[in-house]
Amino acid sequence: MTDAPNTPPTEPPTPAQQAAAASKGHPASGRLADPLALAAPGAGAATKFDDMSKIGGSDLVMDFTDPSYSKKASRVFIYWVGLMPDAPVEALTLAGNSWPKITKVRRPNPDRSGDDVFMPVIGALARFDERTIHLIAKKLPWTVFRFQEEKAEANEPGTGQNIADVAKQPSRGHVITAKNPEEIAALREQGRPAYEYRAQEGDHPAARYLFAQLCPNQKAPARGEYYPDVLEVTGLSWPGELITPADKATAKQV
Repeated sequence: MTDAPNTPPTEPPTPAQQAAAASKGHPASGRLADPLALAAPGAGAATKFDDMSKIGGSDLVMDFTDPSYSKKASRVFIYWVGLMPDAPVEALTLAGNSWPKITKVRRPNPDRSGDDVFMPVIGALARFDERTIHLIAKKLPWTVFRFQEEKAEANEPGTGQNIADVAKQPSRGHVITAKNPEEIAALREQGRPAYEYRAQEGDHPAARYLFAQLCPNQKAPARGEYYPDVLEVTGLSWPGELITPADKATAKQV
């Protein structure tokens, strides 16, 4: 029995057809080589196109052998990041990543009922490349927490000691993302309004309430069970040499 005209074949491709498809670089390429053969039965002859132009396939693929693409720049490491419990906000977005106080992860129910439970954990796991590290170093010094109320206090009668749990009764406030002098100058050159940051009472650097720890086990990264030191104390680590954007620009000019 022969197939009806213009009907796609229903039999699997022959070994010769499979070999021809593999030579094109993708195993699925031989399933239907000519899109014009998809004309429905009775639709008539396929349209004929004259003076066809084509962009070469190699021009559509990134050239990873280009020396301007540094292997170091493409390295990615996983960090445990987050906010301390006395921060005035529940999460901060910085350099394209969320730095939360608490996140919830799904875990199997201990009673083996089959229903998963969501357990609160400290912070989050984030993927940082070298560009992200530079962006954090650029933005974080100009990120401020403006506290609107003092830290929660509950004095023990007769002792004067604060027994409040700041994790349950956190301070209140908001985030201020100030512009650095270069950004202000660029805006003013464009004739756009640019407002300089003016410190007020209750302002604190965000780095005093953020932490970022490089996970020791990159194959199985995990959050810690206890709050680590903040970035103001630890700084921000990066495995290997950290090349600044200025150094990269100089290297390209040489």
